[in-house]
Amino acid sequence: MKQFNPLRPLLARFDRVDPRSEASNLTIKLLLFFFGFLIFTRFQIDPDFGWHLAIGEKFLRDGQIVTVDEYSWTMPGYLWGNSYFLYQVLVAYLFAHFGFFLTAIFFGFLAALGIVLCVYKNLNLVTIFFVAVGSVVAIATLGIRPHTISLLMFSLLLVLLEKGFFKFSLFWFFFFALWANFHRGFVIGILVLGVYIFLDYIRLKSIQKRVRVRPRVAVVVFAILGTFLTPAPFLIWKSAVFDDLTSRTNLFFIAEWQSITFYFPINLVFALSGLIFIYILFRKFKEIEPQWFLTAAFLFALAFVSATFAFFWAAIFIFLVTRHWDFTFKMTSGALEKLFIGFASTCAILIIFLGTVGNFLQSYNLGARLLFDSYPVQAIKFMTENNLYAGLFNEYGWGGFIDWQMPEAKVFIDGRMASWRRPGELGILNDYININMGRCESIEKYEVRTVLVKADANVACFSNFRTVYEDSIAKVLIE
Repeated sequence: MKQFNPLRPLLARFDRVDPRSEASNLTIKLLLFFFGFLIFTRFQIDPDFGWHLAIGEKFLRDGQIVTVDEYSWTMPGYLWGNSYFLYQVLVAYLFAHFGFFLTAIFFGFLAALGIVLCVYKNLNLVTIFFVAVGSVVAIATLGIRPHTISLLMFSLLLVLLEKGFFKFSLFWFFFFALWANFHRGFVIGILVLGVYIFLDYIRLKSIQKRVRVRPRVAVVVFAILGTFLTPAPFLIWKSAVFDDLTSRTNLFFIAEWQSITFYFPINLVFALSGLIFIYILFRKFKEIEPQWFLTAAFLFALAFVSATFAFFWAAIFIFLVTRHWDFTFKMTSGALEKLFIGFASTCAILIIFLGTVGNFLQSYNLGARLLFDSYPVQAIKFMTENNLYAGLFNEYGWGGFIDWQMPEAKVFIDGRMASWRRPGELGILNDYININMGRCESIEKYEVRTVLVKADANVACFSNFRTVYEDSIAKVLIE
């Protein structure tokens, strides 16, 4: 009696697919998009989501573009290069008109689209698996985050570079103007564009081809100029490059700036993607234009150093393996091998589907989702009812939530402020860490009167404060 395999029709179709068939490749891409949508539709509420939403709501309500700090009492009036303006407006609009649930679905759609843009038309089971590998590497940094927009923009950039789209400087001006208003990932985009154009020029000159220099230089110049078409043009570059990369506390203590190798099991998948890339590098070193390998190696190194760059690596990894992997898996093996592949594929699909259903059920109600993600919903309610927000010291990851849910309060710190520092100082994040570690000399310059921390927190600097509220997530202390 034959054993039932629910994927037999699909596997049989792969077996007889002509890789040149546009219809078949379109079908596979649609399937990849669908499963990518399920994977990338993430309902976890990012710690930065609250302050993004608060700033976007302020613009939609009052028409005000926030370029100075209005949300903290520790660094009021600090000039800040907000490189997320259009993202904040988009999120605030979607949230107000469609709610949290559909907003998450929309960003899942954008992430899946970004991945599929990188996929080449000649697909087989092996390259489909590699797309899954790249997707797993990218997933941790995506969600309702500006990073998702950067993934889409970067994928489009790769496709345009492949097409040799170097003639229309004005296009690149507006392309990067748009990107710079969504996410500071535009800096990586500028680097990749400039390095690619330069290396492509060197390659063409080495084979004695005539190359027009001016259009290529114009593309890079106009792309850079486009990034200044923002509410705070010079401050964006200061915040995105100088402040972030020169703040040691930010680089060493903020999770997304840590090496991806610290995060299990994504570090294993990341290592696998690196081995696959090295294999292609050695196999196709003489066949593929060197600028692609050098760009990919640069992005792999960035992701190795900091997880915040992982989605850039994932995009170019998928871009390269779906174009240059030359080993195809032919479904001509025995019934046992086909059964194993079918069983493994079925398990993977069921895991994705059941995980997505569970995610949907946990997230349909925003209040339930906030509690599931351990935000201090009830503590904020208690503080609001009792006007307990003067001189507030708050958990770093809750700063954005307070900006959004308790606008009358001014926070000690939130996600915007990780690299902020005044001249001659180490920065507000450094003070926050010192206080949490019991180095109480840092607290002397602040008049802390109210404390909102995790329920299990034991901060020595507040030993003389008394607890007035406590639940399983948070506790409130007053002087």
